[in-house]
Amino acid sequence: MRMRSLAIVFVVAAALPAAATTVVYLDVDDLTERSNAVVRARVLERESRWDDEGRGIYTFTTVEVLSTLKGGGDETLVIRQLGGEVDGVGSLVAGDASFQVGEEVVVFLRRNPEDAVFHLVGLSQGKFSIDREGDQPLALRNLSDLSVGRFEDGKWVSVHGETSSIGLEELERAIADAVGE
Repeated sequence: MRMRSLAIVFVVAAALPAAATTVVYLDVDDLTERSNAVVRARVLERESRWDDEGRGIYTFTTVEVLSTLKGGGDETLVIRQLGGEVDGVGSLVAGDASFQVGEEVVVFLRRNPEDAVFHLVGLSQGKFSIDREGDQPLALRNLSDLSVGRFEDGKWVSVHGETSSIGLEELERAIADAVGE
């Protein structure tokens, strides 16, 4: 009887979805259109803190702009994301990107007009990490924590979230084409 109960628990648990956020797939054209700033940047610092009401934790990532692909000419930008860890208390948004100090990235951003901070467009879809280890620099996009899909003929079609790569020059050309330059 106990083995049967365990088998039922296992079957039910296996049927439950993994922790992931479901989003509509955004290609480079979509990301560029929805962004008011697209930059290649280096991460300078990350800081998590409580909001003014003490109800939510946000992480603020400061980046140094290396090149502007769309938008204004600020030398540094601040990206605000829901989640982080403060004094041992943590909050996480499944599918949002994470940043490491020193990391080079291409990010698709939308400015909040109220406080001039930026938000990633499309969660982790809006961040490409730059890998300069090989002959040609690659832009890597990690969608493994997202459930990604699109509508085709009125039906939802899942696109497996995974890490994909594109040459950095190819990505920059695609963004320039989407901007119309």
